[in-house]
Amino acid sequence: MTPGYDRWRHVETEGDLEVRRLRHFVPRTQTAVTRALYEASFAARVLLESLRIRPDVVVAFTPPVLSTAAAAAVALSRRAPLGVVVHDLAGSGARESGIRGGARVAGLVAGIEGAALRRARGVVVLHRQFVPLVQQLAGVDGGRIEVIRNWSRTRRTTHEREATRAGLGWRPEECVVVHSGNMGMKQGLENVVLAARLADERGEAVRFVLMGDGSQRPALERLAEGVQRVSILPPVEEARFGEVLDAADVLLVNEKPGVSEMSVPSKLTAYFRAGRPVVLASAPDSPAAAEVREAQAGPQVASGDPGALLEAVLELQADPVRARRAGQAGLSFADREFDATGALARYSAWVKRLLSH
Repeated sequence: MTPGYDRWRHVETEGDLEVRRLRHFVPRTQTAVTRALYEASFAARVLLESLRIRPDVVVAFTPPVLSTAAAAAVALSRRAPLGVVVHDLAGSGARESGIRGGARVAGLVAGIEGAALRRARGVVVLHRQFVPLVQQLAGVDGGRIEVIRNWSRTRRTTHEREATRAGLGWRPEECVVVHSGNMGMKQGLENVVLAARLADERGEAVRFVLMGDGSQRPALERLAEGVQRVSILPPVEEARFGEVLDAADVLLVNEKPGVSEMSVPSKLTAYFRAGRPVVLASAPDSPAAAEVREAQAGPQVASGDPGALLEAVLELQADPVRARRAGQAGLSFADREFDATGALARYSAWVKRLLSH
């Protein structure tokens, strides 16, 4: 645990910004009940902390949806404008994630989420595809919705690629496919393990790498026992993250079948910056699929189809010109769309508009 994070309340300063970190319940496993307890504990801390301050403006990030509702209550009680930044659609997420009990509470979650969004003076979404979803699912007027893309701090590394691969035990002749980030229900990563098992059976020179942590990691480790062409690695520190992505041949986004509305995976910003082709296993109408298509960064295959996933990787392995072209297209897209300076300027202008209305 990061020093200080074991305290009930931890205050730190980043430049002119004071950051207050509030300890709350974090479940070991995700169910609808434990997720509700996790969100409720943080929402309660937000409400208590609000007694210490009188904000000029309140900005909430959703999910978690209960703390967004708490932020809306703070804004109302302090007569301050409210802005909400939507990273994922929590109602859709509850329905699509596969968390036990999630589908039963999806309507309630969507109702709480929609009430907070309708209360907001302004709403930011991360992708154009979210605009009609927020309008339809939450009933928000399109004139209050603005698109501001996420940005990535990950840059191409100058580290020796071959040395990184050797240090990770990746052979030169292998096509290494890396999936980074959360190993939760939404990712459906058993599909990747099954693709690796199929590669074992066929003797393909492919290695699938799952790098990260999450609630499904123990189950994935059990499923991967005896599978030679899959590696499960812990998360790496930020300084090495770009090196690992650069050392890969293909980068992977894998989504559970049925996930189509809830989010754009944040890993895509870092993937595009790495200049490697991206294989996307997801629903064709998902926000992630729209993003990869727009970037022309690589192929999309059906989620939950390990054979199709393996074939997409093998096609890129057999056609290095196509792979390089897709990687370069993703990098060019990131340079155009994921500019930190421009995004921060748009956020600053957005907050000023919240204050001026």
